[in-house]
Amino acid sequence: MKKSYFRVFKLCILVCLILMVVPNAATEKPIEASAETNLPKTDIAVLGSDVSNSAYFDYDYLKFGESSKQKIEKYDALFITADFFKNVDIEKLRAFLKNLDLPIVFIGFADKGTAAFMNSTVSKSEMYLEGALDTQMLSYFNENEYAGFAAPDFKKESQKRLNNAIQLANEAGSLSEWNDLETMIWSEE
Repeated sequence: MKKSYFRVFKLCILVCLILMVVPNAATEKPIEASAETNLPKTDIAVLGSDVSNSAYFDYDYLKFGESSKQKIEKYDALFITADFFKNVDIEKLRAFLKNLDLPIVFIGFADKGTAAFMNSTVSKSEMYLEGALDTQMLSYFNENEYAGFAAPDFKKESQKRLNNAIQLANEAGSLSEWNDLETMIWSEE
């Protein structure tokens, strides 16, 4: 009689374990690797228009008014396109972005100082900065310290380096850690 209770008990434990493991295994998102790079793609939230296809990034297009801090921070970075920026209330955008804890990438911002936008109250017309590059990343560690990265365009080589910069910015916990890791952006793998 004890053996049959013990078998039933073991069977119940086995069923419970199966019920706990199988649903969790089915809900995990598979890691999508780029066939071209053989690296996992970086998950990007985008505010704005269509960003060119990439071997390095997976995009989800979001609406500014419908996106919460918690929703956006599930991604590895936030891309903001120039066309989105033209039509947005910059005071609301600036306040929203300052509270995010992930790299923010501005695409199509040649000759515009995005750091000035983020760190002051300049207007859109005051953002002119001769020589500023097209693609600019800012990743804040605290109110006064941020990592920066810029690329002249959004072509394949720039995307590769930007992807590396996003990964490293997410790894770094402080500006000094970023400074130690930053040289890896430019290293060839």
